[in-house]
Amino acid sequence: MNKTKFHRWFKHQSFISKSLLAVFICSLLLTTVSFEVADYKHQHFYIEQDNIINKTKDILAGKSILNALESREIYQMVQDHQNNYPTYQFLAFYPKEANKNSIYQYDSLLADASVDKAQYVYPLRGQVKRGFLADSFYVTEVLEAGDWYIVQQYHPTGGYYYEVTIVLLSLTIVSLIIYLFKEGRRYLKQGVRIYKNA
Repeated sequence: MNKTKFHRWFKHQSFISKSLLAVFICSLLLTTVSFEVADYKHQHFYIEQDNIINKTKDILAGKSILNALESREIYQMVQDHQNNYPTYQFLAFYPKEANKNSIYQYDSLLADASVDKAQYVYPLRGQVKRGFLADSFYVTEVLEAGDWYIVQQYHPTGGYYYEVTIVLLSLTIVSLIIYLFKEGRRYLKQGVRIYKNA
């Protein structure tokens, strides 16, 4: 279908059909862009998160307590990470000696229920997000670092970008289905009319 034929075909479409096609095309383009952004963010989220954990392990090595400067450095890393990825929840440190019998409870979705028992929590305790979303849709994992257990909670995709992509993809599919249904019904009516007139 060349440009002139396409223009003529599009011009003869009803307003609703034109609108559905416009929504389909726009949402398809936005879905593609959104997926690329989500994929980029997802990759960089884990790179930055691994850097935070590695630096934190270096700071914790051989220490039973953190000084103010070390604590501030970890806090700043977590805060910067949260500024870039708002779905990152918290980083908490538990001394191994005091928690060796209960560490298995931290490796679950409800680990944040015990976050107040941690010796150190980043961001500060009052800034840790709580509630249904944090308990249900976030990954909580436990890592070992010297004499410490590191517990962190985060959204596994690194943000809500994939959710936006899914919404846009759904809009693309729905608009296409409605358009095809509408056009199919129109052609069916035309076929019935031609059959009756024959």
